[in-house]
Amino acid sequence: AVMGEGFCLRPDFMRKFNLANKSSKMKIWYLDTADQSLDDEQWLVRYRYHEDFDLELTYKKRFPADQFQDVVTTSRGQKLMKKSQPEVDMSLDDETYSFSYIQSLPMKDRYHELDVDEAKKWAIKKCPAILENWLKHNWGFKRLRDSVLYGPIHAMEYKGHYDDLDITIEIWRLGGYFPELSFHCPTDKAEKKQAKVKAILEHNGWLKPESILKTKLLFDSYRDQPPS
Repeated sequence: AVMGEGFCLRPDFMRKFNLANKSSKMKIWYLDTADQSLDDEQWLVRYRYHEDFDLELTYKKRFPADQFQDVVTTSRGQKLMKKSQPEVDMSLDDETYSFSYIQSLPMKDRYHELDVDEAKKWAIKKCPAILENWLKHNWGFKRLRDSVLYGPIHAMEYKGHYDDLDITIEIWRLGGYFPELSFHCPTDKAEKKQAKVKAILEHNGWLKPESILKTKLLFDSYRDQPPS
């Protein structure tokens, strides 16, 4: 409902959230096996090339909210928490807890087109030990070694603000154009802020009330025809 042609947003939507007219380009790739065995264990290995920034390599482990407290009390959970960036993602219907290990690689023009051999080389070299030996010794190494490259996904990012919130609109091209509004705030304020933004979107007919993971859309698009 908020999209014009291509990556363009409707003017009334842009005004409401004070979005800058200038957007930045992104390319996103995921590494996984052809049968998506990393994703089955809720591990994501992602490369993101953001205009004017370094190439970012992220390893992310996700947990449903109802599993989180049990996980962090285990030795594996303690290992996950070391040197990782914890996050709580609150969508419309649920919460997802995650730990991210983020590496920056020097930006080079050739990263505009990332090839699978180089992607696997860097992912194996930088892989955290907790992923490398997740289910058994060398489990993660073997999956990265046997991975294929999903992508690139072409994307655009707009920055804006509403009240005291910094707003980000990220648009992925996945068949059509898929926009997502997000913001970061302290956990104790998240529910109230989310309700306020949600009310604005609903009032203007801008909200599709479904919880959709962009990564699930991506992997689903390859289910029948895995990349080579």
